[in-house]
Amino acid sequence: KASRLPFINAAFLLLGAGSLNWKLFKTGISVKNAWSKIN
Repeated sequence: KASRLPFINAAFLLLGAGSLNWKLFKTGISVKNAWSKIN
């Protein structure tokens, strides 16, 4: 059971990084859309 723990931690880290990347991605699109409306 102890040997499986690092894999579980890595999976949660990947999920966290993925959701963070998705938020940054969506934020970037929002900024780009706003920028194109301004210009």
